[in-house]
Amino acid sequence: MSAFLCKICGDCCKGDGSVFLYPEDIAAIAEHFCLSAQEAVDKYAEHVMLEIVEDTGSYLYMPYLILKKNESGCIFSIENLCEIHKLKPYQCKNTPFVSEFFSDNSWRKYLKDNCPALKTMDEKDFSNYLEIGKRSEEVEKNYYYLLRENSFNLEKILNVNLSAPKIITEND
Repeated sequence: MSAFLCKICGDCCKGDGSVFLYPEDIAAIAEHFCLSAQEAVDKYAEHVMLEIVEDTGSYLYMPYLILKKNESGCIFSIENLCEIHKLKPYQCKNTPFVSEFFSDNSWRKYLKDNCPALKTMDEKDFSNYLEIGKRSEEVEKNYYYLLRENSFNLEKILNVNLSAPKIITEND
C-alpha cells in the first residue's frame, strides 16, 4: 500500500483555489490570535457567495468565508509551512481527499498530475482515503443545514458584520 505523505512543496497553498472557512475554523483562528470573531474575519477572511446551478436550472447562493491570500498564496503559508498548522481550517487538514477528490475525475487527475505526494501513490490506494471524503461531504451538508436554520445569514451565525460578498461560480 502506498500512503499519502505530504512533500511540503506548498503547491496546495499557492494554487488558484480557495479555502472555505467553517464557523469552527473562524473560532479557532480567532482564539489562537486572541481576536474577536469580527477581528479574525476582517483580518483573515473574504466574504463570498458561491453561485451553484442546480440540476433543475435554478440558482442557489451559498454564503462562505474564504481564507485571504497574498501575492504568494495563503496568508498563513511561510516558506511552504503552515503558520497555523495545529489549527488548520478543515479543508486544509483534509486536502487533497475532500469529497470533490472522489467525485470530480478531472480535478483528481489535475491533482494527481501536479501533487508530488499523489504522484508517488498507486491510484488504487486512493480508496483508503474515501472516509475522509465522506466526512468532508457530511461537514459541508451540516454547514448547509446550519445556514438553512439561520435563513442563510452568515452574519447571524458568526455574530459579525460582513462586507458585501463577491459572487463566485462553481468553476472559479
